[in-house]
Amino acid sequence: MTLRSSRNEASSKNTTGGASGFTRYQRFRYAFDRTLSRGTLPLTIWLVAASLLFVGLFTTVVLLGRLAPAGADGRRPGVSRQFYNDLLHIIDPGALTHDALGGEVVGWAFLIIMLTVTVAGLFVFGSFIGIISTGLQERLTELRKGHSVVLERDHTLILGWSPNVITIITEILIARSTEKRPPIVVFANRDKNEMEDEIRSKVDEIRRARLVVRTGDPTDPDELAISNPQGARSIIVLGESGDDPDSEVLKTILAIVQSPERKRGSYHIVGVLRDSDNLEAAVLVGKNEAVFIDERDMIARVIVQAARQSGTSLVYTELISFDGDEIYFKDADDLVGGPFSNALFAYEDFAAIGLYRGGKALVNPRSKSIIEEGDSVIVIAENASVLKNAKPFVGDIYEEVIALVPAVAEPPQKILLLGWNRRATAMINEIDQCVQSGSSLSIVSEYENVEASVRDDCAGTKNVAIDIHQASTSKRRSLESLDIARYDQVIVLCYSEDLEPGAADAKTIITLLHLREIVTREKKDIRIASEMLDDRNRRLAQVASVDDIIVSERVVSLMAAQISESRTRTVVLNELLQADGAEIYIRPMTEYVREGVRTNFATLVEAARRRDETAIGYRVATLSRDHEQNYGIRLNPSKTQEINVASADRIIVVSDNYYP
Repeated sequence: MTLRSSRNEASSKNTTGGASGFTRYQRFRYAFDRTLSRGTLPLTIWLVAASLLFVGLFTTVVLLGRLAPAGADGRRPGVSRQFYNDLLHIIDPGALTHDALGGEVVGWAFLIIMLTVTVAGLFVFGSFIGIISTGLQERLTELRKGHSVVLERDHTLILGWSPNVITIITEILIARSTEKRPPIVVFANRDKNEMEDEIRSKVDEIRRARLVVRTGDPTDPDELAISNPQGARSIIVLGESGDDPDSEVLKTILAIVQSPERKRGSYHIVGVLRDSDNLEAAVLVGKNEAVFIDERDMIARVIVQAARQSGTSLVYTELISFDGDEIYFKDADDLVGGPFSNALFAYEDFAAIGLYRGGKALVNPRSKSIIEEGDSVIVIAENASVLKNAKPFVGDIYEEVIALVPAVAEPPQKILLLGWNRRATAMINEIDQCVQSGSSLSIVSEYENVEASVRDDCAGTKNVAIDIHQASTSKRRSLESLDIARYDQVIVLCYSEDLEPGAADAKTIITLLHLREIVTREKKDIRIASEMLDDRNRRLAQVASVDDIIVSERVVSLMAAQISESRTRTVVLNELLQADGAEIYIRPMTEYVREGVRTNFATLVEAARRRDETAIGYRVATLSRDHEQNYGIRLNPSKTQEINVASADRIIVVSDNYYP
C-alpha cells in the first residue's frame, strides 16, 4: 500500500512538467548535453551560435540607443556595419583601443558595451581554441590507436603479429624493389605504436615503403574491414602467439572470404599453420583462395635434408629468398616440340629445372620429355628482368673431362636427435621416408613425455628403429656418455615449448659447442644440423662450426613472402620439399667430372643430365665456412662460368634419388 502511494506521488510530480513528465528546461538541458557529448563539431557549432547571438544582442542595444559615434560624414553605422564592428571586438581585443583612441567623440556607455563585448570575445575565442586543441588531441589519439580505415590499393596485407612479420616485410621490399613506395599494411591486435617502432627499428629499407599499421581484431569482420582486404594484392595471415594460433588463422580467413562486403574476384591468401592436423580444415575454409604453409612439416623437411647433406639448407633458403636467385616461369613457345634437354642449354644466365604444365610442376623430368604447347619452363633466375632479356648459351661442353661414377645405394644411417619440440615427430616421420631400411634413430631429451608422443604420432615408421633416453642435452657428461662417434648424423632441436627464444637458443648453442669439441677430438666426420629460433643467434652458433643452422621462423617467413608474390611457386617448392619427389642434393663433383681439371658449368649440366639429374649450382669446399662468400654456395652460375675441380668440391643437383 505504501509502495503504490509513493509511485502515484512520483507520477503526479512528473506530470507537472508537461506531457512527457519533464520541464522545458530539463528537455533543453538534456538535448544540449547530448549535443556536447558528440564531440568537437557540435561544441564548435554551439559556440559560434552563442557568439552570433551575443553580437546580435549588443548590436541591437547600440543601434537602438544610438550609442555608436558618428563617422567623418556625420552618419552613424548601419546594422551590417555595426554587427561587423562588434564581431571584430570579439575576434580582436585590440579593436577596443581603437574605440578609445580613435579620435571620435565616444561615450562611456558605448565603451562599456564594447568592453563587455571584448571580454566576452576573450572567453569565446579562448573556448574556441581549447575546443580545437582538444579535438585535434582526440583525433591524434584516435590515429595513434590505429582505428582509421585504410584506403590503399594493391597493398600487401599482413594480418596478425608474430616474429615472422619483420622478415616478411623485408622480403616484400626486395621483391617489389622496382616499385616506387610499395604499400604494406599490418593489421594486428597489438598497440599500433609498438608495432610501428619495432618494424622501423628492424627493417632498414622501410622508408622505401608506404607502411600503414592498424590495430584491431583480424577475426572480427567489422574490425577487419578497416584493413581494406578487398583492395589487397595479397594477404598473409599469421596466428598470434597463444594456445591455439591456428584457430585464429582459420577464423581470420573465414572473416575475409565470408564477408558480405567481399570482392567479386578471388583473394590471394597465404596462411601459416603450426599444426599439420589443422590442414584439412584449413583447406575447407580457404577453398581455392588460400594457400597454407604447414610450418611443422616444412621445417622438419628442411632440417632432415640439412642433416643428410651439408649446405642443403643454404640452397633452400636462397631459393625461397628474394635476395638471390629464386624460382620463375618462362614461356616455352620457342622450345615446343623439342626435348627438355634443349631447355637445359637454351639460356646462359638461368638454370631450367622442370616444366609447369596444367597447374602441376614436373621437376627434373627426363631429358627426353617433350615440351608441349602451353608449357612453361621452371627456371632459377636472379630476377624477372633477366627472363625478359634472356641470352642463349653460346659455348662449349668439354666431353673429355666428363667421368661419371656409378651411383651407390645409401647404407643404413645412425642418427642422433638431441632436444625436443612440437616439430620432432614430423621430423622422425620424414627421416623414416628418407633413409634405408635398417637405419637407427636415438632420441635424447630432457622431457618425460617423448615416448608417448613418438608412440602416438610415429607408429607407422618402417625403415628406422627408434630408442629414447631421458637426459640433459646441454651437459658435457650426458653427451660424453652417448658415444657420439658411432653416429653419422646429429640433429639438435630447440626446447621452444618451455623456453623463450633467447634462452632456447642459448641452450642449443651450449650443446653445439660440446658436440663440436667431442667430434673434433674423435676425428670423425659427423654431419651436425641445428635449429635456431632467432636469426640473430646464427652468428653465435657459427663458433661451433655446425654444418647447417636452420632458423625456423626465417624459413617460414621467406616461404610466406614467396607465395604471396607468386602463388604458382607453391607447387614447385612443395615438390622440392617432398621426400618422395625430386629433391636437392649436394654431391661430390668428382662423381661427374675428373678431379683437377678446369671446366665450365655447362659441362657439369651435361654430366648431370646423363644421370637424369638437373645441375643448378656448385659449392667450393675452401669457402664452406666463409659467411661473406655464402659458405661457398654458387647457385645458378652462368653456363660459361669456369670451375677448377677440387676433390672436396660439390655439385648441386635436382634428382629423384639419393646417393652418398
